[in-house]
Amino acid sequence: GGIQSNMGNGCKLVLDADDNPVIFYVGTPYQDGLGEDRTSLRMSRKIGNQWQTPEIVDILEGWEVESLSAAIAPDGTIGVAYFMEEVSDTNYPDHLRYAFRQSDGQWVIDIVDISSHCGDFNALAFDANSRPVIAYYDIHANTGTFRPREDLRFARLENSRWEKETVATAGDIGKYNSIWLDANNVTYICTYELTEREIVIFRERTL
Repeated sequence: GGIQSNMGNGCKLVLDADDNPVIFYVGTPYQDGLGEDRTSLRMSRKIGNQWQTPEIVDILEGWEVESLSAAIAPDGTIGVAYFMEEVSDTNYPDHLRYAFRQSDGQWVIDIVDISSHCGDFNALAFDANSRPVIAYYDIHANTGTFRPREDLRFARLENSRWEKETVATAGDIGKYNSIWLDANNVTYICTYELTEREIVIFRERTL
């Protein structure tokens, strides 16, 4: 018998500027009433030969994290994007969130897109100016008659505001995303289109 913790769901690994491993994951610890025992999105980081005390990024009461992605910015900022799916009654529909770690160790959480049921298959990166960019899947509208969208979406943080756009709508597109920025700070997205079973690459249009 005995009760064990449930740790590691959805884990993602990145390396910081000093090549230290940083791991994000979802977990529910069992601490016999001691400390934090709620399900949460967490970060563990190894500095030198020592794993630091895990940090709680976000408490997941009434939610599940269906997908997450992590990245390190050029200025050293640690960030994570994650899709929040409702599992019990809350005041919000499913949506995409982003969190980053401040220099004081505190986590700042931001809702990126709550305009529709969106955020799954998210991919996070940072541009040369350490601004986060995210590619993700827009599944369906939150209100009115059920209407599937199945589109590829893109968001970039501009002056503390998330600028969002739909990249592609043809077929069922926007799953299994990856995102990169080249030496000229141009964004590339690799995605999967289910209807024709095609891998598609998009390049940001520049002037």
